[in-house]
Amino acid sequence: MENKSEQKSSSLSEKEEKLWDFYLSVGVQGADELRKELGLDELNFRRLAPNLNREPKKYFLYRILDEIQKASLKIVYWKEYLAEEERDKLQRIDCETIIDDQQFRARKLAEMLVDAILFSTTNNQAHFGDYFFLHELDECARSQEDRYEFFGFHNKNAEWNANWLCEEIGNLEKAGLEPKSRWYIKNGEVLNEKWGKKRVPFSSFRDRYKKILPIALPSELTVLGKSYVHAYSGMSKDVHFTPHDTSSGFREEEIREGVDRVGLLVLALIIRCQHLLGCVPKGINKRYREMHDSNTGPAELVEALKKKPAEAGDIVWVQGDYAEVLSVTTSKYGYPAYHVKYIEHSPLPEVLEDWFAGFEVRLVAKKIQIEKAADAVGEEIEQTTGQREDRARLLDCAKRAVIKLSTYQRQLRQQSPQPLSKSAGDLASKPNTPPKAD
Repeated sequence: MENKSEQKSSSLSEKEEKLWDFYLSVGVQGADELRKELGLDELNFRRLAPNLNREPKKYFLYRILDEIQKASLKIVYWKEYLAEEERDKLQRIDCETIIDDQQFRARKLAEMLVDAILFSTTNNQAHFGDYFFLHELDECARSQEDRYEFFGFHNKNAEWNANWLCEEIGNLEKAGLEPKSRWYIKNGEVLNEKWGKKRVPFSSFRDRYKKILPIALPSELTVLGKSYVHAYSGMSKDVHFTPHDTSSGFREEEIREGVDRVGLLVLALIIRCQHLLGCVPKGINKRYREMHDSNTGPAELVEALKKKPAEAGDIVWVQGDYAEVLSVTTSKYGYPAYHVKYIEHSPLPEVLEDWFAGFEVRLVAKKIQIEKAADAVGEEIEQTTGQREDRARLLDCAKRAVIKLSTYQRQLRQQSPQPLSKSAGDLASKPNTPPKAD
């Protein structure tokens, strides 16, 4: 029995177990502490519409806390599954089942986090109420469209409800709600009664993601990702059916990375709920908030994305190939992009030059170092033979020598045992010493 127990627990490291337990503690206990601050009980949450008591913000936060706790409890399941199963007996289908579940949870949490961040710019009851009214109006429009499309009629009760919702939304506008502040509506439009029949033009996740870039906390940006594709598109791919995906890039480590991503999203949402609520409850909320605010890692990571690792003329390593930087540009979000020319080898014979994001580029040698090496060799040749060598040829030889040396060093590193690299989660906001739950 002892050997069997040891075998079962060996698939998870002690560090992973402690960290995943920390996600669970903050997610479940931390959410309970925040829920008590709301002053909203389960009965009222389930029986009353968000706008009936004129405090819709409480319902929004209550719902977020629900999803935080659901995701936290799933971490328990994933942990138990990985602890019980022998690693070599896990099939691809077993792993991908868990990964799909993780992507579903992460996608939902990411959507909530982006909305919660944007609500920090409109943190008042009017906007929360408007948000709920518009979502209810959209449901009415969708139902009416469905009835007419498949059954050939419109429901008058639903039509009355849509008209009432439009009236309530209009009242909020008359009371001072500025339509342009509606980040949840495309282009911040004024109420249009057609929305009750043709659906509400909500802004897309992509639009909302772009809006949070200047205002999100560094810990939020690191867990969400550096672009829309990193924040959402990958999760959408795993949630939807993708017949062309052959799982060629499948890795079992994605399960562990998935637990960390869900866990870090849970931590980020707890912090954002504290900001929206305007308080930090005593207990695990207070302890984690102190750890979060003193952690400079996320801010350093975000800043690193905007740093330029190389300049024109430098030799770089990009996705398995060596290249020379031709030019560097900066996007409107402050991210550098590199135009490079492949050296010696390119992935496709037809593509000799290409563009890459700054985080994809690794510096191999600076231009000035290559020039100094070429000039030194040129001087040595001239002193020995009395002839001057063509500088362009010397520079080309120096570049190729740098590449050969770098290739040799890389091969040596691959042959020697390497320490485990840090995951994205380690770099985001994982605490070094998780606080114990009360």
